[in-house]
Amino acid sequence: MSKSNIPRKVIDIIEELQMTRDETLWDCHGTWVMYHKALEKIAAHKGVTFDEPKIIHSDVASKSVVVLVTGRMEKRSEWSFGEATPANNKNAYPFAMSEKRAKDRVILKLVGLHGDVYSDTEIDRQAQDDIKEKAAIAKGELYKVKKDPPKDNPPKDKPGKTLEEKIEETEQDRTDIANGKYPAAKEETDPDKIAEWEKIHQTYMKNISQLPSQSMCAYWFNKQKDVLKSMKTAVPRMYGEIEEHYTKKLQSLTN
Repeated sequence: MSKSNIPRKVIDIIEELQMTRDETLWDCHGTWVMYHKALEKIAAHKGVTFDEPKIIHSDVASKSVVVLVTGRMEKRSEWSFGEATPANNKNAYPFAMSEKRAKDRVILKLVGLHGDVYSDTEIDRQAQDDIKEKAAIAKGELYKVKKDPPKDNPPKDKPGKTLEEKIEETEQDRTDIANGKYPAAKEETDPDKIAEWEKIHQTYMKNISQLPSQSMCAYWFNKQKDVLKSMKTAVPRMYGEIEEHYTKKLQSLTN
């Protein structure tokens, strides 16, 4: 993998910490992904500090958590959400994962790398292993990443769902949420929590505006699905605005 296609400012930070590229990054189909441990080292080196995380949403039964983290470096401050739901997290610690994701996003923002690289916490560990294994297969290096290589040829991937099938499933989920199939406990009345929901609402509205295709719309919705279930009952006005904005975005992409 050529070092030349790594953004210059990423290389500068790696060299500043006297770390190697392999200790810091890996290539996910052309997107640079930085290890969580490397981001922790960058934060310590740059003097990044964090306020106490705020839990915006939690449902232990459904393993759905949203955490807000604010970080500071010198005179700058940045904040970000970290989400962990069964749709985007397969481990048994959703609180820890959502905090790690939020902190990693804040670190990337503070040191100026946000958008150039992503944290490996954004990708489930099993998905990371699958991606690396497929890349190794493509390069003829399968047995370098497999501990116990099979005697026969590796099995072929099972066919995945088509884009049309994925979009159809997403639309069914939207219908289920709109019809109250997944009700939350009650409408939120705490002003502080409503203010935190408003931050999520603003972030989601911005996200939707930037979605470039129907497939990315479906991907985004599936990642946020569990949070939207709770939002519909907790803050129905905000949910309604997001639903309307999302529908208009889909229509514009279809047209």
